[in-house]
Amino acid sequence: MASIDFTQLAPLAGLWELRPDLAIYGGPQTERAVGDFGLAIADDRVRMRSGRIRATVIFPEVRYTGRIAFGHNATTGAYYSAGIGGYGFAYLLDVYIPGTGWHGLRTEGGYENISTGTPYKIEVHLRGQRVRLLVNGVRVLEGSLPNPLSDEQIGLFAFGKVPVHFSEFAVDSIDKPQAFVVTQYGEPYETLYNDVIAPVAEEMGFHPYRAKDVYRPGVILQDIV
Repeated sequence: MASIDFTQLAPLAGLWELRPDLAIYGGPQTERAVGDFGLAIADDRVRMRSGRIRATVIFPEVRYTGRIAFGHNATTGAYYSAGIGGYGFAYLLDVYIPGTGWHGLRTEGGYENISTGTPYKIEVHLRGQRVRLLVNGVRVLEGSLPNPLSDEQIGLFAFGKVPVHFSEFAVDSIDKPQAFVVTQYGEPYETLYNDVIAPVAEEMGFHPYRAKDVYRPGVILQDIV
């Protein structure tokens, strides 16, 4: 994964202290604050539509909210985020829509289990409209976005009036040409895909995927990135 220099982020909301290896959200802006949240977006050299994004989050004083933002659209201001804290839950995936605010899409775990001073390694896997969130290597939730990403900007999101520390920010984008494979599910097609079609496609420089790797309405899917 390619590490991201935090000094290359642009704060869009909240007070931020940006060092090469550490980003500190310090609370809302003292003037003209539109809410108690922070959003900092990486420059356009760091973009992702499919792949993995990771960061380590620590709440040094009071447990609160620290998440990875993705799919940020500079024209509309809309974005998704996934990570620690929000709506009284430990882990969540949500969307911000200008004019209507934040909307939770998937939530898991009790927020009372989040601790101060504990590093949480969060990792977001994206493929098409499918999202998986891992915390300290454990898959804690997965689901599907209601719409495809309209842009590829990524960044950091925090909420509250207390400090949140981010470190080890990195991205691994899937930038190979993609090959959509249509097969039946179940054997012998699973073996044919895994042992023959996918390896051959990879050898030819393609990233193979099937419909179940992208989206299935109403079902929380397995196998991502």
